[in-house]
Order: sequence, then C-alpha cells, then structure tokens
Amino acid sequence: MMKNSKKQAAPDFWAYARSFLHTYLPKVRNLSQHTIASYKQSLTFYINYMETEIGIDRQNITFDCLSRKHQKLSRLDA
Repeated sequence: MMKNSKKQAAPDFWAYARSFLHTYLPKVRNLSQHTIASYKQSLTFYINYMETEIGIDRQNITFDCLSRKHQKLSRLDA
C-alpha cells in the first residue's frame, strides 16, 4: 500500500473556476444567466488586475494568488 505524499499538487484554479461558473452557479444555486455573466465579468476583471498590476500571468494564477500578500493596497494622495 502506497503512502500519500505529504506534498500534494495544488488544486487547479481554472478547473474549479470553470466548475463554479458552469456547474455550481446554474445547477446548484439555480442562478440566472445574467447573474452568472456578472460573476464571469468580475472574475475577468480581477484576473486582468492580477496580470497588469501584480504581474502574474493568467496561466500561472493559483489559489495562492488570492491571498492577502498579493493584494495591492492603493493609496489616496492627499
């Protein structure tokens, strides 16, 4: 019997995002297509933000990228 390795592969962000948008929201939550489109648009905006402001390529986005250390705080100039 093989032991589970202590270091497991990170969950695939894109597979979960796809499942969330195409299965969970419409089938489990029974949300309208307009609401789902809003979720998709918000996710797209956030991914674009991570690419342009933080410098993380789209294909390299993982759940770790959603942590606070990757959040950029904006300062208001007084």
